[in-house]
Amino acid sequence: MNKRLREVNICVITDQRIAAHQDLQEVVRQVLLGGAEMVQFREKSMGDRAFYNLGLRLKKVVRKFGALFMIDDRVDQALALEADGVHIGQEDLPLPLVRKILGPGKIIGYSVKSVADAQWAYENGADYLGVGPIYQTSTKDAGPSLGVGVLRRITKAVGLPVLAIGGIDEDNVQAPIINGAGGVAVISSVMGAPDKKAKVQRLKGKVIEAKRALRGDRPLPGDDPLVGR
Repeated sequence: MNKRLREVNICVITDQRIAAHQDLQEVVRQVLLGGAEMVQFREKSMGDRAFYNLGLRLKKVVRKFGALFMIDDRVDQALALEADGVHIGQEDLPLPLVRKILGPGKIIGYSVKSVADAQWAYENGADYLGVGPIYQTSTKDAGPSLGVGVLRRITKAVGLPVLAIGGIDEDNVQAPIINGAGGVAVISSVMGAPDKKAKVQRLKGKVIEAKRALRGDRPLPGDDPLVGR
């Protein structure tokens, strides 16, 4: 497992549609300036050549900041772009096959919704898990929200880094961390923000605050986020 995965507080997943077709290279630069440690290039409707050409430009920016550059779903593009790895779901190529194709040196993230899914992913070569949707989200085909109770059970059952995803914003970002997630993956809350750098900074600040509270360094203000039992 790549040790840098344990350092990911914020993973930003791209979506040009939500970003109102702003220049994606500049969008990525802004989220990296804000402190994101991982960028996942996700553009569902983009053709192969356009995806590859844009991916090259994005990778150049991500590398300058020393962040992780991941590709969503497209194993061929992850190879072609020499990305750090790929994030796949249960409708994509089978995880064991993806590991065989990519080899041991690449990162594979896998989307799960249950402890059984997580255990299977751990046994079949996943490096980290995406768990969600934690909250209600407008992302297509995300499914019903899981809540932090399921997240907590997964993080206790499987010793892989976990990124919580789905409906996460400043008002609820700390609950997944208190319940075991190492970081969060966000799409709409950052892609749709007028100031993407500032948005990532605020989200990351809250994640770090929650981690400090877990260590006993500083109590969290307000209500106890241990909810969703």
